[in-house]
Amino acid sequence: MGNSQIIPYILGLNNNKFYKFTIISFEKKKIPNSLKELISKNDIKWYKLGFTPKYFFLLKFLDLIKIIIFPLLIIIFYKIDLVHCRGQLPALPGIIAKKLLKKKFIFDCRGLWADERLDNKSWNKEKFIHNLTYIFFKKIEKILFSFSDHNIVLTTKVRDFLIKDNKYNKKDFTIIPCSANFNHFNILGSTQIINKKKKLGINNYDFIIGYFGSISNIYHPDQMIKFFQFCKNIKKNTIILFFSDNFEYLKNNSINFNDLDDKDYLLINSNYKDLPIHYNICDLTLSFVKNTDARKASSPTKIGESLACGVPVLSNRGIGDLDTHLNFNNISIIDVNKDEELKKISMLIKKFKSLNRHKIRNIGKKYYDLDTAIMKYEEIYKKLFSNNSFI
Repeated sequence: MGNSQIIPYILGLNNNKFYKFTIISFEKKKIPNSLKELISKNDIKWYKLGFTPKYFFLLKFLDLIKIIIFPLLIIIFYKIDLVHCRGQLPALPGIIAKKLLKKKFIFDCRGLWADERLDNKSWNKEKFIHNLTYIFFKKIEKILFSFSDHNIVLTTKVRDFLIKDNKYNKKDFTIIPCSANFNHFNILGSTQIINKKKKLGINNYDFIIGYFGSISNIYHPDQMIKFFQFCKNIKKNTIILFFSDNFEYLKNNSINFNDLDDKDYLLINSNYKDLPIHYNICDLTLSFVKNTDARKASSPTKIGESLACGVPVLSNRGIGDLDTHLNFNNISIIDVNKDEELKKISMLIKKFKSLNRHKIRNIGKKYYDLDTAIMKYEEIYKKLFSNNSFI
């Protein structure tokens, strides 16, 4: 459960007293009491399951059993009418509930999970067991798309790909990208921004590049730093800020990181509450993701959040629908593996700093507004059922 991508949708839908929600989730970390209280006061049942250590194969198999059996028991006990599953593994009890218990089933596909496992090197197709597992879950994925009562995907690109390859019905798909709460992520006043910069030791006239989120082997840390270096050659007072908890990966896996001076960057931990001000102090944010087969289904959360704060985003080509969504200024989509493109865009620093933030926010609202996403979910619910118990 997260403040950005699950709770806002459920709370928005929960305002309609016609629905009654029960949530089952696997949690990696300790859950803040504020989050528990928020769910509890909205009269939502929440069952939290824990993961077993990843290095015990047998115990991971038991996790899979838990994913299937526990939700089925909850579905039966609470007489759930509609099962809404986010992701391939959580959808396993959903498809069973549809076939055996005659429940309505929504497959909310958050990405091409098996392909993502190859991307992040959790699986290696050269290993027999990994390849077999990949093939198995790709077949399961097809079953989920084929037999669900409705499918939700993050991008037009993956929907069109799935329909072309499998002859699915276009009417059975709704596109809902990772959205942002435009009430939480907003354009802040200049005084608030200047004060925050002072606290961080940043001058108001500095050009600030921001990176938000995870840094791992599916991203391009070297290209991000290379772009920063090109910018710094043009504007000396350029700083790059990393709002991430993956600093060690950045330091250990980016050759270019060692070329930075201490004054070139800041490493900042940012919680959900502080994200808006941290976006607002940036003049530009980066989203450099490796363009693989899995990325056609990708919708980075940071895109909507940055645009909601009026801050332009620079991304590489081919990631989900970003070629369309970020093409409003002709300078936000590039090939990050081509130094000449990184260098060319770096020469447009002044243009980024002078862009109208309110226009950027309005463009972001067109694609990533949380209220629009909630309306789409509600339309699907109304279409499928009119009973009052949902999971």
